[in-house]
Amino acid sequence: MFRVFQRNFRIQRIWTLLMFWFLPLGASSQTQTVQFHFETNSSVLDDVELKTTKNILKSNPYDSIHLIGHCDFRGSEIFNLNLANARLTSVRRWLELQNLPKETFISAKAMGETNPPESNASAEGMAANRVVIMMLFFPPSDSSKATVIIEKKSENKVNDLLEQIDRKLDGNSTIRLENIQFYGGRDVFLPESTDELKFLLDVMKQRDSLRIEIQGHICCSPVGTVDGANMATGKIQLSYDRAVAVMNYLIKNGIEPNRLKAVGMGAKFPLVYPENTEIEKTANRRVEIRVLSK
Repeated sequence: MFRVFQRNFRIQRIWTLLMFWFLPLGASSQTQTVQFHFETNSSVLDDVELKTTKNILKSNPYDSIHLIGHCDFRGSEIFNLNLANARLTSVRRWLELQNLPKETFISAKAMGETNPPESNASAEGMAANRVVIMMLFFPPSDSSKATVIIEKKSENKVNDLLEQIDRKLDGNSTIRLENIQFYGGRDVFLPESTDELKFLLDVMKQRDSLRIEIQGHICCSPVGTVDGANMATGKIQLSYDRAVAVMNYLIKNGIEPNRLKAVGMGAKFPLVYPENTEIEKTANRRVEIRVLSK
């Protein structure tokens, strides 16, 4: 029975790699994810996965690679951390033989048994956690060189945001916070997000009864994708983590936690699809709020 499971899981992971391979780059993203799976207590790479990954590396203009090493929960914490590092070493040594561009930046993080991508409650989950996740980051396309023009709705953004909140009567409509942006693959704010965060904070302080749901969205994934990978933790919950980052900013600055709720929307509700330009990707990579009560 276990052999049957191993064979089925092997077929499943081959199809996972093929899905990434045949997905058009323009629709997939600035980031592409590939997974290397391992047998129990092993750091030996799978030949089929290597062959498919080699084709991906040859065909896509990546400029940096980030590796995250995981294990299932069996074994001690130190053993699993060492095993995750051994798996990362296997992948890095293989990458060194692939004639990567000299300017390619490679980083790696060993998670061991912490923050597993899947639950360890089943054999399937444990198999999925014996993995190194490789994220390929691509340079911006030529279209991204164009200046992104953001409409200025009002000289007084706080009043403008308050007016939008007052118009949201049905509880289902959302308000887009246009200028809250993050570093690629992370839940860390870009510097230009500061003003928009302050506007939201001022609104929450002026309306001390206002309760909101903060919704995080990601770009660059097929419609319906549940969520993306957070390169800092390796967990597939990037849109949720970004919503939590906004929530934590508000809490840190004096807003009561019971007035806030964070939700990750993944790529389930893109504003634009397919995403053919950097402007369209930016439109989908967003944070919105939904008024829960006023």
